[in-house]
Amino acid sequence: MPDPFADPRLRLRRDAGRTHEEQAAAINAVSRRDTMTRRETGRRENVGNIPAPHTIGRIAAADAGKARTS
Repeated sequence: MPDPFADPRLRLRRDAGRTHEEQAAAINAVSRRDTMTRRETGRRENVGNIPAPHTIGRIAAADAGKARTS
């Protein structure tokens, strides 16, 4: 079953002007762990890997601007 949120995640990341690497860093800042990579961010947008519920929360927090990267 494809992930119905892949396109919205892609759109939110692009609207924020982030690369896959910057998005991964934002998610890692929210989770306080260095487990998300640029490759995994791309897989979630393009392949349709459905993230675990706790990861969805971290992606949402990063997209909401709660974690800024520089």
